[in-house]
Amino acid sequence: AMQRGMDWLIGQQGTNGCIGKYSYEGGIALLACAKMYYLTQSPDFKPVVEAAARHAVASQHATGGWRYMPNTEGDISVTGWWLRGLIYARAAGVDVPEAALRSARDYVIAATATNGACAYVGTAAALKDLPDKGSTSLTGISLLTQQMLGQRRSSPLLLACADRIPGDLPNADNMDSYKWHYCTQALAMLGGDNPHWIHYRWHVKAALEETQIPQTAAAELAGSFGDKDKWHAVLGDVGTTAMAVDRKSTRLNSSH
Repeated sequence: AMQRGMDWLIGQQGTNGCIGKYSYEGGIALLACAKMYYLTQSPDFKPVVEAAARHAVASQHATGGWRYMPNTEGDISVTGWWLRGLIYARAAGVDVPEAALRSARDYVIAATATNGACAYVGTAAALKDLPDKGSTSLTGISLLTQQMLGQRRSSPLLLACADRIPGDLPNADNMDSYKWHYCTQALAMLGGDNPHWIHYRWHVKAALEETQIPQTAAAELAGSFGDKDKWHAVLGDVGTTAMAVDRKSTRLNSSH
C-alpha cells in the first residue's frame, strides 16, 4: 500500500519539481517523499526528492518562509511542511543549500515571541494585534522545527514554546488533529523524561481513546475517528484518522 501511494505521488510531480499543487499539497508531498527516501534509501525516490527539493528552495521567499504561491511572504503553517520536507531531504543525502535552511530557521525564530507564542504571518511583533496572542498549533510548529534544525534544548525560546503547550491540553470535546499532530511530535522530541511530554502524552492518549469509533459501530467507520475533529470538513475520515494513527505511534505507550 505504501509503495502504491508513493508511485501515485511520483506520478503527480510536475516538470518544475513540485509534487501536486503548490501551497500545503506540495509541502506535504515533499515531506512524505523525502521521509520515505530517508527511511528506505531507494534509488527510485532520489531524483523525485532532488527535483522537489530544488523546487522548494527556488520557491522560498526572501524572508525564509513559504505560503500559497511561490516566492510570496510565508506563513508559519505552510512553512512547517516545506521546511520539514527539506530537512528530511538533507538527512537522506540530497543537496539542500545551508542558506535555505538558515533563512527558514531565522523566519521561524523571528515569528516566535519570547513567551513561546508564534505569529501566523510576519514576525512575533504581529501578535500584539491578535486577541488570542497566537495559537498552540503554531507554537507546536515552532517547537518542532526549531529542534529539527538543531536548536539547543536549553534555548530560552525553545523552552518557552515547550512551557506554553501544556496550557492547552488535548481533550475529547475539542479534537484538533492539526494541533495535536505538531504538539505531540514536538514534545516527544524533547525526550521521554520531559515533564511536559509526560503530562501531554497522557492527555492525548486519553483523548484519542475516547474519540475513536468502537469496533461495535458500522463496519465502514469502526476504528476511525469520525467527524468530531475540528478539521474533519477539510481532511475527511481518512485524513483525521491518519493523523490520529500517526500520533498513537509517537511513543504514547512508553515513558521513554
